[in-house]
Amino acid sequence: MTHILFCHGATDRLRAAADWLEQAFAQSQPTLVIHTPDETTAARIDQLLWSASPTGFLPHCRAESPLAEETPILIVNASTPGEPASGQYLLNLGNDLPPDYARFPHLIEIISQEDEVRLPARNRAKIYRDQGHEVQFRDLQKEPL
Repeated sequence: MTHILFCHGATDRLRAAADWLEQAFAQSQPTLVIHTPDETTAARIDQLLWSASPTGFLPHCRAESPLAEETPILIVNASTPGEPASGQYLLNLGNDLPPDYARFPHLIEIISQEDEVRLPARNRAKIYRDQGHEVQFRDLQKEPL
């Protein structure tokens, strides 16, 4: 079963995602897949990761890049061609269930305070639980990244 963590209450969803990625990578350098709903979000998270830390570097690329096989952080979206990317963690930045999420040991959902993000997240949490996954929650207002 996939372990699912909802980090909710973010003031800026993509900034919180970049912060989470920076912490996760600094701790254990896992393989990570970032699921984005569209090209605009993929480009925004890509840009944030290039400037995430003034003293660090988060090695990342698009899943369709020739460097994808050797890069620990991959950015995908619904229109990414080819085989599904895999890794230890899937970070969902969309408002729908990410495809093939059950293949990942860990799924992270970053949820902002906007209703258009928050309300679909509640539905996903219910679906995950109904499918038997362990779901945990972290309030970023009380326990920041």
